[in-house]
Amino acid sequence: IVGKGSVQVKMQNGNTWLLKDVRHVPTLRINLISAGQLRSDGCTVIFTADSWKVTKGALVVARGKK
Repeated sequence: IVGKGSVQVKMQNGNTWLLKDVRHVPTLRINLISAGQLRSDGCTVIFTADSWKVTKGALVVARGKK
């Protein structure tokens, strides 16, 4: 880990999402996100057999397919 901070991510719908306590690991070849950290920030994280979704209240913050 060479750095730690916050990152604003622009979503496909044009909204921005602030990710806090992000670690910068230049040798890591993929991006990882912590479901536990999202839950600590008040989000709900749902995984199914072929997809995932992050919500905060009634708002769907992110979703994707495995």
